[in-house]
Amino acid sequence: MFQAYKTEFLTFRPCGCNVAGSLGNVASCNKNGTCLCKQNVEGAKCDLCKPGFFDLQWNNEFGCTSCFCFGHSSVCTSTPGYSLHRVESTFNRDAEMWSAKDKTGADVPFNYNSLNRNIAASSSYQNNPVYFMAPQKFLGDKKFSYNRNLSFSLAITGDNPLSTLEDIVIEGGGGLRISTPIFGQGNPIPSNTRTFYTFRLNEDMNYGWTPPMSTRDFMALLANVTAIKIKSTYTMSGSGSVDDVLLETAVEAPGLEHERATWVETCTCPTGYDGQHCDSCAPGYKRDPPRGGKFAVCVPCICNKHGEYCDSESGRRETFLTF
Repeated sequence: MFQAYKTEFLTFRPCGCNVAGSLGNVASCNKNGTCLCKQNVEGAKCDLCKPGFFDLQWNNEFGCTSCFCFGHSSVCTSTPGYSLHRVESTFNRDAEMWSAKDKTGADVPFNYNSLNRNIAASSSYQNNPVYFMAPQKFLGDKKFSYNRNLSFSLAITGDNPLSTLEDIVIEGGGGLRISTPIFGQGNPIPSNTRTFYTFRLNEDMNYGWTPPMSTRDFMALLANVTAIKIKSTYTMSGSGSVDDVLLETAVEAPGLEHERATWVETCTCPTGYDGQHCDSCAPGYKRDPPRGGKFAVCVPCICNKHGEYCDSESGRRETFLTF
């Protein structure tokens, strides 16, 4: 008598995960067929942005970008018609309005090298480093630079370079300020060999910006950049030269498909708010407090007379004259 044995064959099926939303851009799933998603992505197939996020992209480590909307909405979508824009200083002709200061804020003379096409400065002693200060084109409203890169090349002279927590500094309105050491985000310690440095503008702790900030505060800083400082000297009586500074952002303009700025948001505004980013008060609403800026809430105007309205920023009541 023969005993029958049943052989069970296992079959494997693709997970069907969305690669752009999958952790590490690798389509993998657990034994239940649920895909492993990036931080800001959800769905059994990792094909949906979590609430409050938008623009699922494979080259975004987090999958989707947080809606900013000046804190007035958490619902947004990608805005068509924007393209990647590179704010650059290549120093091909001159110093391009850059300046140099020491850590006390005093102006420091520096050189423009027309042969090597860079700017260079020296420090008199190690505890008084020199910073290159970015010109106006790198400043102002740079909220579209969120989760994009700031990069430059740097070479120094001298031995035993000294790094600090404030090698790269970005300052904004309202006293907001972030900094990072030059070796942050996997960058090397500077040397006499010209090296390219890249820093991602994102508040996630893995990127090492200090102090820690919320997404809202980080984007608020970028929405009103007042200074970008790049330290150029790291050694006693040493010098440093900077070249090829680049800040990625976006502008409203048609572009090639691979340079579409899909990370620019259009917000769905609640009652009382208006504008692409919910940064204005709708007609019949005013800021509270008056002139409180784009983050201030919008409240109804209190106007009892016929034909009256209030200025959205100051809250001042005004009257239309009719004839």
